[in-house]
Amino acid sequence: MARRLRILWTFLLTLGSVAAWTELELLGLGMLVHAQLQFVAAWALTLAWWCWKGGQLGRFVAAVGLVAHFGLYSQPFWAAAPRATGPGQELRAVWFNAWGSPSATEALHHAAVEKGADLVALCQAGGAPVLRRLAADYPYQAYDHDDRIGLFSRVPIAEVEWLEGEPGHKPRERKWLRVVLEGGVEVWVGHAQHPDQTAHAPTLTRIRAAAERAGPAVLFADLNTTPWAAGFQSCLAAGWQSARAGQWPWRTWRDPSFPLLRWPIDHVLVRGGVGVTAFTVGSDLGSDHLPLWVDLVLPALP
Repeated sequence: MARRLRILWTFLLTLGSVAAWTELELLGLGMLVHAQLQFVAAWALTLAWWCWKGGQLGRFVAAVGLVAHFGLYSQPFWAAAPRATGPGQELRAVWFNAWGSPSATEALHHAAVEKGADLVALCQAGGAPVLRRLAADYPYQAYDHDDRIGLFSRVPIAEVEWLEGEPGHKPRERKWLRVVLEGGVEVWVGHAQHPDQTAHAPTLTRIRAAAERAGPAVLFADLNTTPWAAGFQSCLAAGWQSARAGQWPWRTWRDPSFPLLRWPIDHVLVRGGVGVTAFTVGSDLGSDHLPLWVDLVLPALP
């Protein structure tokens, strides 16, 4: 009986691994791509179980699963951090999904002022009075109160464009924002659909197309996808670089249904010579997401 249980468990774990790697949408199994750390732990325990009880084939399968998932999970750690192509303007920015909480939005405001942030990009912000106080410290804004998404800046904004989001998205979270800062740097702000390949297709297409545009750019978003997902990797292949590259993939969102699970689904991407000198995941501000703090070097344009 114990051997049959080990075989069944190893089979189910292998099936889950395949579903995660392929982002299989059936029954929502694509969500498993988020759980690479949990897969590493599961394969390690499975390998120990087979080593304790014997079975060469089981040990081999468990060892392959452990090595493969650890390699996948640690991949962002080995990448090189984006470097500026030359001297430029240094800015501190923060990205935050406030979860619709006025108190979390207020906490972000205080933290942004205290840490000297020049750009505050956020979604699901809450509380008109809080946003007015935030605007008092950041005189240049592009913010949609219906979709609760926008950018507050100490750098003048030269151009603002609102773009429709994914079909079927929640009515108050469907827009994406593209602004051009004074000096010509593009800034994108967005919130992606619940993760699966079909729902993410319009967003991923937009992000890949944005990578082909001329000039430097920064993207702040809750992409609802992890660094290991094929869709996210396709954005990197198109020309974006992750600001967290070279660091361990610290988690940014906790699942309210499973508080012990935290997944890195919030991202800052750069391209066109934008450099990253520091990237940190901030402390809890009262949302189910953690803020991302990033120090940027924006290249000087002719």
